[in-house]
Amino acid sequence: MRRYIYLTILVVCLGIPLKMNAQSPVAQPEVLFNDAPSLEVYELMMQRVPMVLKAINQAFTEQVPVRNTMPEELVTGEDGQFGLRELENLTDSTRMYISDEVLTGMIVELRDQNYEVRNLYVNIGLEDVVDTQRRQELVISFNRHGVLYGARFALPQHRYDEILSNAISLEDQFRRLQIVNYLERFRTAYNRKDIDFIAQQFSEQALIITGTRIIEAEAEPLRPNETAVSDSQYRLIRRTKEEYIDRLENVIFRNNDFINVEFEDIEIFEHPIYEEVYGINLFQIWESTNYSDTGYLFLMIDYENEDQPTIYVRAWQPEPFEDGSVIEMDMFELIK
Repeated sequence: MRRYIYLTILVVCLGIPLKMNAQSPVAQPEVLFNDAPSLEVYELMMQRVPMVLKAINQAFTEQVPVRNTMPEELVTGEDGQFGLRELENLTDSTRMYISDEVLTGMIVELRDQNYEVRNLYVNIGLEDVVDTQRRQELVISFNRHGVLYGARFALPQHRYDEILSNAISLEDQFRRLQIVNYLERFRTAYNRKDIDFIAQQFSEQALIITGTRIIEAEAEPLRPNETAVSDSQYRLIRRTKEEYIDRLENVIFRNNDFINVEFEDIEIFEHPIYEEVYGINLFQIWESTNYSDTGYLFLMIDYENEDQPTIYVRAWQPEPFEDGSVIEMDMFELIK
């Protein structure tokens, strides 16, 4: 089925510098849980979560891939291999480790009878990491059998709580939990430079406009597909999905040892016609080795296939319009 989107106005973004945390990894982090869906789940997570954290620290200390230290029972089958790849990409790109001897985890039961464990704080072990990014909240996901099937960095806890508290029904709460999960996986894919995951998220006809800060004295003449905004401080370029993914992989990821993407001020809106389509407005902070930027990001995401959401629009602007507004869903006409 063909999908058409008519553009009214858009944009996308890029990304800062990076100091070493003096704390050291502990040999065996302990995890406590204040609550659990059942005694069976509690006992399973009490066993499995410390195993994952120990493997992360052992990989950091021995300077080997985390797949070399992960117990086999945690990564069996298709779920386990997928989860291992996500965790390995994340540990390789951040050199993360756990310095706390005791962590207090939070178990969240998902509707598919799988589980995610939140509130697990890790240190970023790369050199030259900016102070504000030395610690991140790690979320690890398990299937009902206790096999690892995902790893990502969390949104700030207050944002997580705020998004869920705005739910108007149990179904809306579930969908919001899905969106939080998706946003965390999406932003973490940039942190771990997972180009395959990012490419899978975009529709082949997605509207993608990238933005980068320029120095006016060094600026080249604008090309037909480019627009200058904010007194020529930014250059906006409309790209095809193929062009966007190629630049992301071969320029941005290749030239930055460290990338950290943060999402703040998240607002979620349901499409007025298609209940499976959501618009998401947020403030994005991009930090990487060679570039830093902040701006307002809009995403239009279709959840018709809940196992594989599709991004139709990714639009970024460096600052609000003169009237204080930002790019939002009613600026686009979607025909499915």
